[in-house]
Amino acid sequence: MNSLFSLSFWFNYRFIHFLPFFRYLFIGLVALFFVAIFVFFYLRRVRKDHRKLWSKLFEISWINAVIGLFLLFFYYEEVPFFTARIWFLLWFVEFILIMIKPVKYILRVNSRKSESVKEDTFKKYIP
Repeated sequence: MNSLFSLSFWFNYRFIHFLPFFRYLFIGLVALFFVAIFVFFYLRRVRKDHRKLWSKLFEISWINAVIGLFLLFFYYEEVPFFTARIWFLLWFVEFILIMIKPVKYILRVNSRKSESVKEDTFKKYIP
């Protein structure tokens, strides 16, 4: 556990193979991002409500699919610099930071919806 918090662990440029479970998990995550591209593209075109949300999620999935594909390529080719663990950590931090805006949008829409429901129930009983 101590090695997890050392800089030499994160900036180690020696190529280290993933365990098969994590390799398949990584490939599945990249594939999931590519599936999400098509899903959010379809939702952006078909569903007119929350179009801004579907567009933002489409962009996020597109960006992360390309980054994941590059990392997967560099892992497959065993390029020492780009297989360092720091790139996976930066990819994770980027994903968390980029997801803040859609989450804020979802929370704002839900709060507006709950306020409108409360207002409608209140107005229902006013003559």
